[in-house]
Amino acid sequence: MMGRPNILQVDGKGRITLPSEVRKGSQGLFTYEVNPSGTIQLKPVLGLVTPDQAYFWTKRWQEGEKEASEDIRKGRVKKVPFRKIKKTLAKL
Repeated sequence: MMGRPNILQVDGKGRITLPSEVRKGSQGLFTYEVNPSGTIQLKPVLGLVTPDQAYFWTKRWQEGEKEASEDIRKGRVKKVPFRKIKKTLAKL
C-alpha cells in the first residue's frame, strides 16, 4: 500500500526546501534533470569539479568515454608504440 505523497512547496522565487532526510550526505549542491515525463530528478554533487576539468563530465564527453570503453572491451583498439605515433597519425 502506498503512503501519502511527499509534497514540497515552491515559493515565489522558485525555491524549495528539501527535507533533511533528502539532503542527508550532500553538501548542498545538486544536479538536476528534467525527464520527458516532466519529472525532475535531483542528484547530490559528491565532489566539486574544477573548471578546467568540467568538460569531462559533459554528456557528450561521457558518451564518448562509454564508446571508448566498449571498443576496448571488444578488442577494437590497437596499441601504437610512442616512436610510431607520428607515422600512425599520418596514415589517418
